[in-house]
Amino acid sequence: DALDKIGFSSHFLISLINDIIDISKIESGKMQLSLAACDLRDIFRRIEDITALQAKNKSITITYSHDTVHHYKVMADDLRIEQVLINITGNAIKYTPEGKSVELIAEELGATEDKKIKYRFIVRDTGIGISKEYLPHIFESFTREEKTTVNRVQGTDLGLAITARVVEMMGGVISVKSKPGEGSEFTVELALEPSEPDDDTAEPDEMLQSVLNGKRVLLVEDNAINAEISTIILEQYGIVVEI
Repeated sequence: DALDKIGFSSHFLISLINDIIDISKIESGKMQLSLAACDLRDIFRRIEDITALQAKNKSITITYSHDTVHHYKVMADDLRIEQVLINITGNAIKYTPEGKSVELIAEELGATEDKKIKYRFIVRDTGIGISKEYLPHIFESFTREEKTTVNRVQGTDLGLAITARVVEMMGGVISVKSKPGEGSEFTVELALEPSEPDDDTAEPDEMLQSVLNGKRVLLVEDNAINAEISTIILEQYGIVVEI
């Protein structure tokens, strides 16, 4: 029991320190984005791994959707996108009572004039909601709505302030709408440059399909799972496989 309390306290402390370091970097202009080729699917997967466990521990139903996204490979700071979405989703889980629900939705909105791809990320919950008076202050540092239900939740009160400033650094927009007792909806819009090559946007290689269709392949593989996967891939090109 003592070790659990030490672990929880140290986790809370490191979160506090990291948030203060981040807000200090942002305010001093020292925070920089590290742009690199990344895959949004990997970001979604990591976010799901973390937030699904948080939701399960609170007995909250959480759903994820990115059905309308077609361009997954982009030039971006993947850790900062992940930080933004985990902060908002984690906040939604934190302030949503047991038995309620949270949604994380990613949408592709099309191309911008400078050939970037516009994305919208929505985090919607059925939690306690935010009052009309506090809503304009939601992205300010060290602010918290004075509610008994909110004051019982531990936190640094910096997560949304950091999130808003990181989104701004990425040239995006963040907004929120909420009704007390009904829940909240946070929306982040980002325009990201596609990275090349993007296999998801490539045309099917019909020439390769026509060359391989009907060919026979002897697959020598001593691992049953590898054999199964290899067979599926080869058969997609019309190849007749014998193991």
